[in-house]
Amino acid sequence: MTNTKMRNPEIDAARGIAIVLMVGGHSWLPFWCNTSFIGLFHMSLFMMISGYCMSDRHMTGIREIRHFVISRIKGLYLPYAVANSVYILLNNLFIQMHIYCASSEQADLIRPGIGPDVWMTLPETIKQIVLSFLFIGYSPRMGGATWFLRALFCISIFFCISGYFLQRNGKRMEWQLILGVFLLVLWGVDQVHPFMTIGSFSQICLYYWAYAMGYCLRKHKSVWETAKRKTNILAVLVCYLALQGMVLMNAGLENALNREQATGVSVIGFGVSLAAIRLISGILAWGLVLSAALLIVHTGRASGKWIRICGQGTLEVLLLHFLCFKVITLLYVAVYRLPVFYLGATPVLPDLSWGWGCLYIAAGTGIPVVIHVLRKQLRSLPCGKTDCKIRRG
Repeated sequence: MTNTKMRNPEIDAARGIAIVLMVGGHSWLPFWCNTSFIGLFHMSLFMMISGYCMSDRHMTGIREIRHFVISRIKGLYLPYAVANSVYILLNNLFIQMHIYCASSEQADLIRPGIGPDVWMTLPETIKQIVLSFLFIGYSPRMGGATWFLRALFCISIFFCISGYFLQRNGKRMEWQLILGVFLLVLWGVDQVHPFMTIGSFSQICLYYWAYAMGYCLRKHKSVWETAKRKTNILAVLVCYLALQGMVLMNAGLENALNREQATGVSVIGFGVSLAAIRLISGILAWGLVLSAALLIVHTGRASGKWIRICGQGTLEVLLLHFLCFKVITLLYVAVYRLPVFYLGATPVLPDLSWGWGCLYIAAGTGIPVVIHVLRKQLRSLPCGKTDCKIRRG
């Protein structure tokens, strides 16, 4: 998910803020930074950052497209498939260790509405692993956030191929953004009157615009330069308050949908409204996080460096933060002497204090980032692959 050849510290910081917000959302923080707030934009934000990092050279020819697809297979497809396969293989062990909860009564206590985990036979395990490699399987409990890798893989490859044909025929790349907005409206209509039977297609419709928007923002560098000149605390505050307003509007629209059965013209109206809220929220989130990232980079403090490292280790955080949450859940169970089945709460124990929420965030980001740093250091050792090849030569 990251490019180690040439790093932009501001983009690393933005990605780091986004990943911390994602982990915070999964930690069920209070209202000002809760799931309703973060869930409205955090994945759109990741898509915009990914689109911003999309290079034109990947769309210049068939050979370049092939290299791009191979890099996406290595960087997105394989981490998704392998991580989910490992979690599927560990399913029964996790149940025995109470990391998963197989009892309906106990599951209702620690995670109402989610349901119990199921013991998997060997044929079912093999089936689910195969389905994961085919992108049509379910995401296991500990891999609950890995769907983003699947969506990003599909969106980035389609964007690259369609971009190649647009440029080859002399068309402007802004058509990608128009297509993305159209798909977003389709997603909004699907929320009112479901017709998409494949979850992956729904995710592509929801986030394609964000990837295209990120790419277009990079193409128009004047927007970036203006943002650098205008960035201050006030910009962060304005974007944050505007986003909270979008949360209230989204909640009001969902309540209206629950009160009445939308039919006919109202389906289109509600769908367009939902799409507009997502679109505006994503743009505001870009302004919020970009402004915060610029401030963090310019301060040069240790916290800013840590945020940038988090941005470089987003893949590890995405794959491991649910599992790392269990460290804090185990600590809470031990401190308050709760029954061991409470360890099966997913993703975290509900209704905890701010202090415990911050511990969840620290574990969900800190442990994977340490693993990321150690992995980088191991790869850079003198006995790494490159050095060994030289010595053998």
